[in-house]
Amino acid sequence: MTGPAPARADGRRRSTAPEVRLDLNTLPFVNERALRRAFAGRAWGALGAYPDPTAEPLRAAIGDRLGIGIDRVWAGNGADEILERFVRQCTPPGGVIAILEPTFLLYEWLARTNGRRIVRVPAAAELPVDALVRCRADAYVIASPNNPTGAAFPRGSIEELIARTRGSVLLDEAYAEFAGQDFRDLGLSNPRVLVVRTFSKAYGLPGIRVGYAVGHPAAVRRLAAATPPFHLNAYSQRAAIAALADPTFVRRAVDFVRHGLPLLRDGLRRQGWPERPSAANFVLVGPIRTADAIAARLRSRGWRLRYLPARPPRLGG
Repeated sequence: MTGPAPARADGRRRSTAPEVRLDLNTLPFVNERALRRAFAGRAWGALGAYPDPTAEPLRAAIGDRLGIGIDRVWAGNGADEILERFVRQCTPPGGVIAILEPTFLLYEWLARTNGRRIVRVPAAAELPVDALVRCRADAYVIASPNNPTGAAFPRGSIEELIARTRGSVLLDEAYAEFAGQDFRDLGLSNPRVLVVRTFSKAYGLPGIRVGYAVGHPAAVRRLAAATPPFHLNAYSQRAAIAALADPTFVRRAVDFVRHGLPLLRDGLRRQGWPERPSAANFVLVGPIRTADAIAARLRSRGWRLRYLPARPPRLGG
């Protein structure tokens, strides 16, 4: 016999079913080998001192991996921090930021909380370059693969967007490893372009909250100017450096997703649910008329999925 479910702060009972988190698009395993390597021997002593104020050892490790100088790399407390610095430093107060819809909700939240305006362009399997250009925005934030549609945009369309616009362009490559894409070189020669990646997805370390940007030295200096010292803790810096030294883990993660995704899609098709092709580690399903009821039923059984209503929520007022 099981006891009563533990109470929540609102007085209701929590479900005792094990929770399955599919809403955060993370791996079901962690890079334990990298973490053990990061803190082998007396390495814990590093936590008794302040970290490097600009995460220089980590930036150097990223630069070495990519064959570029440290002046072209910036590290952040998650990719979210870099996105926030980009909004503040690369757009004027009241400026316009163009995004796809649907896309990662954080983009709109960051824009609105920093006093910027959002223009939305309907997302499609191909990047809607003409529609984005017509926005005449101060900045464009594009995820490839896009979250939540899973669409990965070809290099040619990204290059066309950069060439036909005057605003800053941020390319969010959080899921690029799964797509086999790499646009990091696009920012190296153009001070308007930043390419952002994360250790939260294919590297299997979302808890350390580390992201990084690759760009022209002028773009990196703009990020640095808006970032306080010691913004990235010593534990996270060490763990990220160790993860960089373990490319085998990333290959294992990508292989795991590429093997499992067709099985998932086949199961969805057998249910009669429409699903979109995805180059990431998630699948967008629908539209389904009873999606809200399905999501509620899965939640009651401990399955956390991201439910997208027909009208996406507007964040930040």
